[in-house]
Amino acid sequence: MFGMSRQSYYRSAWRKKRCKELSVKVISMVCDIRRELPRVGTRKLYYILHENLSEIGVGRDKLFNILKANGMLIKPARSYRMTTNSKHMFHKHRNLILGLTPSRPEQVWAGDITYIGNKGKHRYLSLITDVYSKKIV
Repeated sequence: MFGMSRQSYYRSAWRKKRCKELSVKVISMVCDIRRELPRVGTRKLYYILHENLSEIGVGRDKLFNILKANGMLIKPARSYRMTTNSKHMFHKHRNLILGLTPSRPEQVWAGDITYIGNKGKHRYLSLITDVYSKKIV
């Protein structure tokens, strides 16, 4: 009647029930570990729980899938440094080359700085570029 045999219907129902029970077991094990180590990642969790997971037939990829489906993956911290403060009280100069198209080298130069991270030391690189030839002066 539904385009599915009785056997496949009951097999899929049994499979869903088994997967749900398996997920509940895995999540309870992960929650126990995460109470002590809240920022532990999935690879380390798999290393810690390897024996318990192998007994119930869960591998690394299945562990990732279960944690992803339940929103329990740890997002890595974003490494971002803000190096420019444009909202300051100092004078801002107007754009002197607005509408000017450079026609020869060394007519317009542009300068920029960039941050280079180095083991706790703050270093900046300042470059001056020729706008026409795009070469560093």
